[in-house]
Amino acid sequence: LSEVLVTGTYGSAKKLGSMVGSVAAVKSEKIANRPSANFADALQGQVAGLQVFTSSGEPSEGVSMRLRGIGSINSSSEPLFILDGAPISSGAFSAINPNDIETFTVLKDASATAIYGSRASNRVIIIQTKKGTQDKIKVSYSGTFTAKDPYKRIETLDAQSFREVMQAQYPEGTAQSADIQRILNVYPNQSTDWQDAIYQTGLSTDQNIGIAGKAGFMPFRISLGYNTEKGTLKTSKYERYTGAVNLSPKFFDNHLSVDINVKGTINKNRFADSGAVGAAAFFDPTKPIYDEENRYNGYWNWGIVQGAQADLATQNPLSLLYDRNNHGTTKRSLGNIQLDYKIHGLEDLHANLNLGYDVAKTTGRNFVNSNSVQSSLDKTFTGLGQGNTWNNLRRNHLLDFYMNYAKNIESIKSNFDIMAGYSWQHFYYANHDITYSNPTEDLGAKEGYTYDANERHYIRDDHRRIPYENYLISFFGRLNYNFMDRYLLTATLRRDGSSRFSENNRWGLFPSAALAWTISNEPFMKATENVLSKLKLRLGYGVTGQQEIGDYQYITSYSFSTNPNTTYL
Repeated sequence: LSEVLVTGTYGSAKKLGSMVGSVAAVKSEKIANRPSANFADALQGQVAGLQVFTSSGEPSEGVSMRLRGIGSINSSSEPLFILDGAPISSGAFSAINPNDIETFTVLKDASATAIYGSRASNRVIIIQTKKGTQDKIKVSYSGTFTAKDPYKRIETLDAQSFREVMQAQYPEGTAQSADIQRILNVYPNQSTDWQDAIYQTGLSTDQNIGIAGKAGFMPFRISLGYNTEKGTLKTSKYERYTGAVNLSPKFFDNHLSVDINVKGTINKNRFADSGAVGAAAFFDPTKPIYDEENRYNGYWNWGIVQGAQADLATQNPLSLLYDRNNHGTTKRSLGNIQLDYKIHGLEDLHANLNLGYDVAKTTGRNFVNSNSVQSSLDKTFTGLGQGNTWNNLRRNHLLDFYMNYAKNIESIKSNFDIMAGYSWQHFYYANHDITYSNPTEDLGAKEGYTYDANERHYIRDDHRRIPYENYLISFFGRLNYNFMDRYLLTATLRRDGSSRFSENNRWGLFPSAALAWTISNEPFMKATENVLSKLKLRLGYGVTGQQEIGDYQYITSYSFSTNPNTTYL
């Protein structure tokens, strides 16, 4: 009962004693021995109803999380994530070192999540990082080494079996028999296991050092981390550098508590073309990986068939991996400062101000090599190669302010906890993607492209430089009432205004209420205390919303038809 549980940006409660909604908590000890570059992977199997998904196994792959199933048909089904009191996107997972996390709190039902209003329809996951301590300075270190092997493969035919099947399908005398025999006997003794060719043992290491304690009046914690991971698909690699600082001093006889968190990360990715996985399952096993006489950079590929480019043929899996250079770097910083002040002379009343930010910049390039089989399919710059660069900026700023009054009145065996506040959040995203080609000289007019003499490249006319932004303004309040430590009442109300909706439908009201009866605390249950540790009956109701619909979707837009069969009168 003494376990204190963070219930959101707006307060805390004893988990078993005064919580009414459905809440689960995971301590850092439960995931400490589960080495993972992403804390979401470490949560898998730790919380009932929480599912963690990955699609390709890439070292830096984004993770999708579902809590109690899919909550939307057309919009996001991701839970809302709160880091040290500041909402973050799931894309910030890679910026968080799992070794810096103290607790996860998962709010499951509507009565617990309605305090987050228009972002709570998919439930809420709250992440609390480690803080400075009042103890002497201590240094901690952890290091892990991991090997991953994709030992289970798709069952495919080997070269001999493939030849037998093809000969049985097109026996001598059929129209295609001669062509099939010619194709199969180009390399009569060749046998290639394409899945062995594209996979490798994925080696990774995760190194972390932390320093925590108290220097003078200042409790602090500093941590540094390094993680590198080589993927099980060749050419895939991931590196991450992380740093975090926490300062948590107190002033004015502990009336003013200050909590400062700053985190920074650098992620470097070398992305592999996941299309090689399917290609390895379907490429002809009677063909070699390399052929110096082949025109596709030395990789064997289907070339000209009956006078035409074999556009629909499966491509050599190794050329898909090594003839594409796809890499990116993300630099991210996120943090907040939270001020909690106990009013002098009225210590039961707290004023809390939370200012937070999340800024990320992503750069990268994705190009196919000249003379590759991929570049041969480009009808505008055949054989010359083409690609794109990206340079994106994402910002998220937060201001939360609330007042909280908590009072225990022994004479009536009651405990009151009342909170009311205001929240402002601004989201900004700028996309500076440019698609252009490899030729460094002017080759004349190319439809849809303009030659840039300064860049010495052809740049697509529709390259995007579009900023997006939206605002979210909220007013919220909560009442917790506990009578005789047996009968519990929680009621919340939030009003959200989101610029993602039209002016006529911009505001929404999100109420919730919950009742609980702690039966095990009744006198008539005294005889069962050695058998039954806790028994509670709970009833809750809440309204939550969904604003993850994208920016400017409510604005009517028009586009010109490009159908060549359309006749204009």
